[in-house]
Amino acid sequence: MLPLINQTISIYNRRGFAIHEIKGDNEFECIIPDLSPLHVNIVGANDHVPEIENSIKVLKERMRCLFNGLPFAFVPRLMVVAGLEFITASINNIPAGDGISSSLSPATIVTGVRPPNLAHFKLSFGDYVELHVDHQPYNSMKPRTVPCIALRPVGNSQGSFYFMDLHS
Repeated sequence: MLPLINQTISIYNRRGFAIHEIKGDNEFECIIPDLSPLHVNIVGANDHVPEIENSIKVLKERMRCLFNGLPFAFVPRLMVVAGLEFITASINNIPAGDGISSSLSPATIVTGVRPPNLAHFKLSFGDYVELHVDHQPYNSMKPRTVPCIALRPVGNSQGSFYFMDLHS
């Protein structure tokens, strides 16, 4: 957990943001000495950090909406993880109505990455697609496509996507 926290702190520091306090539950207690000079505010037993609880609630609501709109009876773990990444990226790539900027998204402010272009929206999470495969012999009667489910955009300028192969 500590390397990820340090990585997050360095991302914010590179963009000129100063982090003075980290709020967490008792699981953060063991890394307090490693985070010095930052103040680590540990909430008491059965208490919650309201900002984190609200963020978790928003993610759960959007995950519920995303998965209830899919025509699948079973959703594999890969799709759950990709769905969470898709929702998190969507939230971070759209300017917040109550944020510090009406035109810049949180991702742009914190990381400096450009906002996604329209190529990132050509597919939606859970879309069925047939992907072309190049490794078939030239005159073979084997299929030249693979059935897949669209997971999320890669985030590059070409508009590439991650897919889940239905044969795997």
